[in-house]
Amino acid sequence: MKYFMSVAHLLLCYCLLVGSTPLSAQLSVELDINNPLCGGFPTGKITANPSGGTPPYTYRWSTGAVSSFIEQLETGIYEVIVTDAANNFVVKRADIVAPPDLVSNIRL
Repeated sequence: MKYFMSVAHLLLCYCLLVGSTPLSAQLSVELDINNPLCGGFPTGKITANPSGGTPPYTYRWSTGAVSSFIEQLETGIYEVIVTDAANNFVVKRADIVAPPDLVSNIRL
């Protein structure tokens, strides 16, 4: 993005400054999902990893949390809205799933 700035001095000297600001990459978010290791225990965790956009980023999870991650999660669907300093935002959803039931094959 180019910008122009004109400066006038009291003695009517003018100066025109021309510059540019780099465009930031589009905001994107990847989720790192850790499902519970054992069924029935709330040990899931999701971390939002934003890139691009204009830092700093803010987070709003469907649980009400405002950090970059949520943990101690049970199975279910969770949502995060990540917003950058320019008020661009991305909505992401993650599904925490339970591991398969353990089956024992013990024969006596």
